[in-house]
Amino acid sequence: MLLHAATARGMHELAELDAAIAAPLPISRRIAVLGTAGGVGTSIVAGRAAAVIAARREGHVLLVDADGRGVPAAWHAGALGDRYGDAADPEPPAGIRLLSLVGEQASTSAWWAAASERQRASALSISDWGAPTRERTQEIIALSHVAVIVARAHRDDAQRAIDLAAQVESTGDCLAAIALVDVDGTAHPSIPTLAGLMPVPTVLLPHDRAHARSRHVPLGRLRDASALALLRLAASTVRRASESSGTARLVGRSA
Repeated sequence: MLLHAATARGMHELAELDAAIAAPLPISRRIAVLGTAGGVGTSIVAGRAAAVIAARREGHVLLVDADGRGVPAAWHAGALGDRYGDAADPEPPAGIRLLSLVGEQASTSAWWAAASERQRASALSISDWGAPTRERTQEIIALSHVAVIVARAHRDDAQRAIDLAAQVESTGDCLAAIALVDVDGTAHPSIPTLAGLMPVPTVLLPHDRAHARSRHVPLGRLRDASALALLRLAASTVRRASESSGTARLVGRSA
């Protein structure tokens, strides 16, 4: 990040990213994080994005674990202790509120019943849905302002993300963004170019062994490329949330 900020262009981008993340939103916005398959990094994306956003804007970010499988997003946000599995959980980081729906993937009705009131009190809510079924994906899209689609940083997986993004955008109510995650360090060199050609805002998250460690690595100690990618993802998500206008009518809905 210091190297990036050493140039005038880099400093300008960092200032723009900070301003985008901190920009006021018209109402509480619901962000859904969806994976094209299991193990693509939805919890990493949801948790890290929540931490970046909460550190840079007023109001609370509600982080919801609606998947209930694997390492929860709250741990990646730094809210479940230094080492995963610690018996005593600390207070969440400033600006983050947590909601965990224990068990298998939560139904959208259970999620709405548990989260709706808390969402109204937060500037943003970010829900980690893991890799939902096609039917559940439709329900999630209908209840969200933005769907962040997470896929592996490979060409075939990127195509699946594009297809799902097109489905999201066709509703006219929910907007899409894409996070391509180099989970295992095998992304093809052409992937950054591909990310720049995607039809919706797309961010490539480079491989970072810190995300797989049993001990939490704070945002400030991630690789510079990882930290910059997370800033870009958080800014894209907030921008999309500001642009979305369709699902505000659902705020008072009972699912």
